[in-house]
This record gives sequence, structure tokens and C-alpha cells, in this order.
Amino acid sequence: PAPPPPPIGTAIPISTHARPTLPSVVLGMNYAPDPSDYTDDQLWPEIYYDSDYFNDDYQQLWGRANGGRGDLATMAAMGVNFVRLYDWNSAQSNIGGHKSFFDASLGLGIKVAVPISNYVINTCIRDAAWWCAGPLALDIIKSIVAEAYEHE
Repeated sequence: PAPPPPPIGTAIPISTHARPTLPSVVLGMNYAPDPSDYTDDQLWPEIYYDSDYFNDDYQQLWGRANGGRGDLATMAAMGVNFVRLYDWNSAQSNIGGHKSFFDASLGLGIKVAVPISNYVINTCIRDAAWWCAGPLALDIIKSIVAEAYEHE
């Protein structure tokens, strides 16, 4: 018979060749701090110019500076060490607009899974949407990956 599984909470070794490295025990959560008044009928830019809440303009949600609510610190206090995000704006990646979020999360011991949105890529390819400003889908992916690995 197969050996029994390890008890809950037992650290499971992770290969040292894995990139990016993860904690030996991952306690993760999805994180999308959409404002409570946000609905599909209120698409940006009418109320919120973007649904990427992980750039410098939204530090009040996840940071503590200037009286922010400190979502990241709250998650870290709960033992969270990994977050999966939604809606990463590549235009912010091109200007380093997520640096504060990376610095805050990594400073609290939280690893970050950055999304590559198929919505953005498909819209750029299919519609040549005005907000894509002409970049190829591959350029968008490259900018997101480059920014994420810079802060690994």
C-alpha cells in the first residue's frame, strides 16, 4: 500500500530548480479588491480608469501609507504568503507602475502570481482597440513578464 499523506501543515519540499521559488508551505488566496460600488454597467473609464488595482494609484487599498486600509498587511497577518491577482495592466508594466505593490508584498513575505489577461491580448489582436495603442500581443506579454521577474 501507498504511504499515508503527510499531516496537514507539514512542509513539502519544493525543487530548488523551480522558478519562481515558493515557500515550503503555500497559504494563498485570490485577491481582487474591486470597490463595492463597481458593476459591469460602470465600466472604466467612467468611474475607475482601470481594473488593475495593483499599481501606484491604488496604494490606499493594499498599502498602509497615508491611512490606507493595508490589505497586504492583513493578509500577511493571517499567514498568507502567496496571492493570485487579476487584471494586470501592461501599460503600467511599461512604466514600472507596480513597483510599490511588489515592494510591499515581497516585504511582507508574500509571493505574487501576475496574470496575463487573455481579454487584453484578444482585444488587441481582434479589435486593435484604441487603448492598446498599437503594441503587438507579444510585446504586452513581454512587458508583463519582464516586470514580474524584475521583482521576483
